[in-house]
Amino acid sequence: MDRRTRILSEGQQETLSEEKIDHRLDNEKYLRSHPELSDLIRCLFDSLVASKPDSKELILKFICEYFQKPDLPYQVTLYAQQRESDLLDYDNMMDEQ
Repeated sequence: MDRRTRILSEGQQETLSEEKIDHRLDNEKYLRSHPELSDLIRCLFDSLVASKPDSKELILKFICEYFQKPDLPYQVTLYAQQRESDLLDYDNMMDEQ
């Protein structure tokens, strides 16, 4: 038995587990209803990997600067459009085979 289960009763642990599941489901529903968030995260990640900052401090600096870009909404929109275009190209290629 680990420390957390000793602090909480079995009923409290069960309630906490159910609340965690509900919270995760709510988050998932929100993310699915806002695909622009996924586009933003993917765009950030691709930019970060392309930049390859080599320390925690540089990574955090990159992220802070990334979110301060005045043209960020435009960049994310372009990224999403390109991604959609790439997916359509892939689907068309697969249909031809």
